[in-house]
Amino acid sequence: MKLWPGRPTTLFGRTAATLTAILLTFQLVVLVVAVATVFLPMARRSADDLAALMVLSAQTWVELPPETRRDFEDELAKSHNLWLFKAYSPLPDEGQFLPYLHLLESALTERVGTPIHVKVTHWEKQWMWAEIPIGGQMIRIGFTLDRLGVRPMLALVLMIVAGVILVPLTSLVLARRISRPLARLADAAARVGKALPRNCCRSPDRPSLLPWQRPLTAWPVR
Repeated sequence: MKLWPGRPTTLFGRTAATLTAILLTFQLVVLVVAVATVFLPMARRSADDLAALMVLSAQTWVELPPETRRDFEDELAKSHNLWLFKAYSPLPDEGQFLPYLHLLESALTERVGTPIHVKVTHWEKQWMWAEIPIGGQMIRIGFTLDRLGVRPMLALVLMIVAGVILVPLTSLVLARRISRPLARLADAAARVGKALPRNCCRSPDRPSLLPWQRPLTAWPVR
């Protein structure tokens, strides 16, 4: 009875399975280290910088005279791709799972001191809006997904997909290169063993059977 019904039994299959497991484990370790030390810190830093700019823009808008606010809004949209408005009614949230938005919400909440929820809407493009209460007013600041530019999550997904495709192919190539010489050697040894006669290594002076190996009927009767 086999403990693993799908376990490979050939030399090639076992070699390929072992190499695949080793390479996948190595890839998993590399991805975990990359996410923990590169992707996640970059995303947090980007979210913190964006949150600081959004809060500073809202504070500046509130402190400006009403006649200059329009120019500030235009400059903010032109230079930083941020659209700022005064919110008069709640904004519907279509909702979408984006890990970056959770980092941005945490950064905004830490700077403002009250929970901030980033809402997602669709109007020609995908928009993200944050409503920041400052100076007794609700300031709404939004940006499109294109503003983020760098997409670490997309890069991470592409790395995983590439690894899933390349690791088995690499394992098959390496397993074939390793198992072929061994299979040829085993086949050659088997052919040599079959070609040799059974008594090829027996000395002509050596009896076929030793005295104690002979049957009792072969012993002389005195």
